[in-house]
Amino acid sequence: GPMNPRILILAAVFAAASAAPLSFSDDFTVSGPRPSDALELSSGAFPVSGGKLSVRADRGGAFAVFREAPESETLDCTFRATIVERLNPAGYATAGIMVYQDAANHWRLQFAEGPDKKRYFEMGETLAGVWQAHSSGPDKLRSAEILSSTWEYGREYAMKIVLSTNGIYGEVSEAEGGKIVARARYFWDSAHAVSMGRPGVTANGFTAQFAAARVTAENSPTAPAGIAVENGKSGRCAILSADLPGGDSPRIPVLSKAARGAGFGVTLLSCDELSRAK
Repeated sequence: GPMNPRILILAAVFAAASAAPLSFSDDFTVSGPRPSDALELSSGAFPVSGGKLSVRADRGGAFAVFREAPESETLDCTFRATIVERLNPAGYATAGIMVYQDAANHWRLQFAEGPDKKRYFEMGETLAGVWQAHSSGPDKLRSAEILSSTWEYGREYAMKIVLSTNGIYGEVSEAEGGKIVARARYFWDSAHAVSMGRPGVTANGFTAQFAAARVTAENSPTAPAGIAVENGKSGRCAILSADLPGGDSPRIPVLSKAARGAGFGVTLLSCDELSRAK
């Protein structure tokens, strides 16, 4: 029989929603006490000098994100990073790059040093204010390719985060030679996670320098206000819930069950809600 019109309409909507990737870069060539126009500060100070974005985070966490980057579920973010000195001898000191929604919801790929002076790389998620939410408990994520090693003060490293609709990957390599010294991969599956955000940098307890920022991100279609989007292991889909000429409303539960059975999260949208999607 003919294709259900609600499928055709939604296919057209999602085809129109896809957009070309957006690219951003900054070599921090304009010196001054404030960061370049590309960055938006959440907290802390980030002076720029000699191709370096510096941060001296001696009073709590410092965060800065790319001003023009959209909150995206698909992005590739790389920075060069160097740890200059430790400022706070107590507790843990950290610095690195991030995918950021807000202070309570973000991913960090970072240098870390504990009170015992042990130095290592780590990748972690803060979800609803809980650090390392991905590693245990109800929101634990499936992982792969976990590798970590020590790092040296004054040595430059290349840091990369790749965010996709399936999960997140982080990698650190030596700037000279390219040897990979840390990496981690986590999968969303059907778990609750910080699966979208904006690229940026962060530090707490270190003086750090960042350079050669490169970001590629895709505009992610956003749901209408008040609509909770259901996630699934295979992805997400929407089904039009309103009657259409030639439509078959009784088939909506059948379509929904089939999609969920294939691992997709299903969101039901009315014509009015669909018209408000961006």
